[in-house]
Amino acid sequence: MFVLAISAFILVICSPVSPFKEHWFTQQLDHFDDNNDRTWMQRYYYNFESYRTGGPVFLYIEGETAARPSFLFRGQFAEMALEVGAAMYLVEHRFYGESKPTADTSVKNLRYLTSEQALADLAAFIRNKTAAYGRDTWVTFGGSYPGALSLWMRLKYPSLTRGAMSASAPLVAKVDYSGYNDIIERAILTVSGENCTKALASAVAEVQELLKTDTGRTELYTKFNLCEYLGERDYKTFQFAIHNRIAWIVQYNEIPTSEVNLTIPQLCQHMTNESLGDEVTRYATIPMHGLSADNQKPNTLDRETLLSLSGLQCLHADYKMTIASLRVPKFNAQRTYFYQLCNEFGWFQTSDGVRQPFRGFSFDYFFDRCYMVFGRKFTPARIVRGIAKTNEIYGGRKIAENITNAYIFNGGIDPWHPLSYIGQSDHIQGYSPPGNPTFHALYDPESSHCAITNTDFPTDSNKLRESRKLAMKYLKSWIQYK
Repeated sequence: MFVLAISAFILVICSPVSPFKEHWFTQQLDHFDDNNDRTWMQRYYYNFESYRTGGPVFLYIEGETAARPSFLFRGQFAEMALEVGAAMYLVEHRFYGESKPTADTSVKNLRYLTSEQALADLAAFIRNKTAAYGRDTWVTFGGSYPGALSLWMRLKYPSLTRGAMSASAPLVAKVDYSGYNDIIERAILTVSGENCTKALASAVAEVQELLKTDTGRTELYTKFNLCEYLGERDYKTFQFAIHNRIAWIVQYNEIPTSEVNLTIPQLCQHMTNESLGDEVTRYATIPMHGLSADNQKPNTLDRETLLSLSGLQCLHADYKMTIASLRVPKFNAQRTYFYQLCNEFGWFQTSDGVRQPFRGFSFDYFFDRCYMVFGRKFTPARIVRGIAKTNEIYGGRKIAENITNAYIFNGGIDPWHPLSYIGQSDHIQGYSPPGNPTFHALYDPESSHCAITNTDFPTDSNKLRESRKLAMKYLKSWIQYK
């Protein structure tokens, strides 16, 4: 989430080719306007290979990226389907991938891009397939933003599903989410110690000093391999861009399927290695390689190779170019997801927190981007109202008290977990809020974003393994599996 410039490329590298064909479903453009009869075609995939007569139906919810049908044959979703004999569907989110409800993504058309419309899409899909095949035991799955959709689906359409599974779901919409970077600081400190956090903070502070002079900006241009010399309006964009590299590493720390992603210990080994140069030089040359298949040697996808493969020979930090690219009303996940952030969720990862190493991108930077990209109606007051409305619609963390047959997993290394529901402070595994015994909170202090959605891996913690077993136990109770 919110590192789309990197994540889109990572997914291309990591996702295996799918053997399943794409299919199309006719959807209403506006589910809440009876006078609007416009329709569009939504892409979906299915896999019935694990299905046994009388088995449930699993619905994997996609989010702010193109559909990834590889989830139909790998990971926790596919393994659970195999064990209980489930049919599997995977549905692409409107305005992402090839699911294009309108001719373009003009602001006029983006009014149809809301979480409520996305949930109504899923409801229509379930109703149609239930009527066609007579299978009415549906369970939804999702991780990150789709994890929130999975729980919200259970809240808004409880009669259509038997249960909901969710991983790392941000349930609270929030304007200034500086807590994201606070967790990055805490995660690095917990995993690798204060030498690393001090080196990172020192590098960030020195970058701010270098931005004050022509000589300093020239040094940054060279060390960070920038595409353009930095003007004054570029400073915030530059500092946010280099922050994203650290954010990506921490958010997906030690996820075995992300072969091109560095771990926190590897990041810190780099940042504390004085033989590589001063702290700014180390900050500028953080590689993006992870572990090879044998989990021992770094693979060959270093920073320069990734830049070459992605067609990027340098780092873009030009404010005008960033705004211009986001304003083009084409189907682009960075534009559509940014619209959702400005319109419904916020989740702006600012540097305003006092317990983080980053500086240079306050919430005014994100407000400005919303205004410049989507027009004068996107004032700070309007953005704040939209985010407050989201919390009114879904209830934030109170959803744990209001839905049945659901679980949510979170990891302590994941920067998104403060916006989720983690139960009590002592993190009792499977904790249920008072009066709601079928809602469960699973938590592993050592895990990162959506870690539960992968299959068991040798380096997984005992709590992560336990969480997967409990998830299966809860699922079987919902569907009355024998």
